[in-house]
Amino acid sequence: MKTLSILSATVATVVTVVLGVSALPAVAQEQSLPAAYLVHKLSADGLQLRSIEAEDGVFEARVVATDGQLVKVGVDPHTAFLTDDFSHARPGRPEKVAPRVGAVEAMVAAAETGFWDLREMDYEHGRWEVKAADDQGRVREIHVNGTTGKVE
Repeated sequence: MKTLSILSATVATVVTVVLGVSALPAVAQEQSLPAAYLVHKLSADGLQLRSIEAEDGVFEARVVATDGQLVKVGVDPHTAFLTDDFSHARPGRPEKVAPRVGAVEAMVAAAETGFWDLREMDYEHGRWEVKAADDQGRVREIHVNGTTGKVE
């Protein structure tokens, strides 16, 4: 089984964006950053991530704003910058129950099953739904309990 490694940013300069989180400065890259890195980066920046998926060349993330609303934002797959793509709040749709297990922990629990190559994840109905691939490229959806962190 591959071990999940999270890239670490060695960039000294950070940029504060609209939500008050830091993002990496733009760098010339030919390939996208792994989804696992984006989950780690958003979580490390203090965002409460509730979903992330690739959409039209940009990652769409759903996060909890400081006022408790769920907000959709775009995440540039080459720089980890938050973008205006998909950005909008959903007033009147607060979370019923916030997970005790964060996105990074859910991603790691899924990786421990052998499905380490994160494709997308979503928190709904008290559990994380993590879609990931294994070493052979087989994709599986793994459910991780949002309270206990156990794979269901």
